[in-house]
Amino acid sequence: MIAAGSDDPYVYYHIGATYKSLQRAPEARAALHRALAAGEEALGHETADLAHMKLAQLALADNELVGAVRHAEASLTADPDNLLSLHVLALALLFQGQVEKAYPLFSRIRASAGERIEDTTKLDAVLAHCRGILDVEAVRMRRGSTANE
Repeated sequence: MIAAGSDDPYVYYHIGATYKSLQRAPEARAALHRALAAGEEALGHETADLAHMKLAQLALADNELVGAVRHAEASLTADPDNLLSLHVLALALLFQGQVEKAYPLFSRIRASAGERIEDTTKLDAVLAHCRGILDVEAVRMRRGSTANE
C-alpha cells in the first residue's frame, strides 16, 4: 500500500505503468509525468527511459505526434538501442510526413531485427512504402531543378 502523500517517483512510475497496462491512459500519463517531475536523478536513468517510452506510446496512440516524438527522443537519449522507442519515433515522424527522417529509423530497426523480431513482413512493407515516397520526391526534385535551368 502507498503511504498517503508519498512522493517516491519510482512508485509513481509503477502506478503509471500499471494504469497503461489497464488501458487507463489519462491516469497513466498523470502518474508517469509525476514520476518524471522528480527528475531523472531521483527516478534513475533506466526508469526515466522507460517512463518516456511509455509516454511516447500513449502519445502516439492518442495521435499526439509532437509528444510522441519528444518522449521517444528522450527515451533514446538514455538508451539509443531501445527498439520500441525507435519504432514509436519512426511512426510519429512518418505520420507527420517526415519520411526522410523516419526511413533511416525503420532501417535501423530492420538491421537489428535479425535476432529480436520474428516476423519482419510488416516492417519490410513500411520500408518499401517509405522508399517509394522518397523515390517519387527525388524524381519531383530532379524535374523541378531541370525545369529551372
